[in-house]
Amino acid sequence: MNLRERIEEIVQNLIEEEYFIVEVSDSGSGGRQKITVLIDGDNGITIEKCAEVSRKLGNEIEKQELIDQNFILEVSSPGADSPLKFLRQYKKNIGRKLKVQLEDENSLSGTLMGVNEDSIVIEAELPVVNRNGKVMKNKKTFQETEIPFNKIRKTSVIISFN
Repeated sequence: MNLRERIEEIVQNLIEEEYFIVEVSDSGSGGRQKITVLIDGDNGITIEKCAEVSRKLGNEIEKQELIDQNFILEVSSPGADSPLKFLRQYKKNIGRKLKVQLEDENSLSGTLMGVNEDSIVIEAELPVVNRNGKVMKNKKTFQETEIPFNKIRKTSVIISFN
């Protein structure tokens, strides 16, 4: 078992069922290794919870002697601009506006209406085209669109400040 897998196993044992691991990565240079753990929760995650996991994980890494040099440990939640990766992340963002980049290079924006094991449903914002085929500025129409996960390259939450 490699270091990342071992760290994932430890973190999984430290967190409650409502939380989940988004990513574990390790990098290092100059004799100093950096471990980054991103965790999230069905209802978000607090900085206090991240700090608690960080303390416990750091202790376990040292206790099990997983890293034999100085290391940097960073435990946090994914940033607002991080793409959605897991079904649980999609479910917690129902009702929010998303940008979905498709495998065919097209993209759709709209409100996430639902999620199942195979796909998402968004109320997509589509441009209005007049009879002459010209896109009408500032006019949008909405269409409920189902997108299979295997057609999605990347999904991001659109942050709104209004």
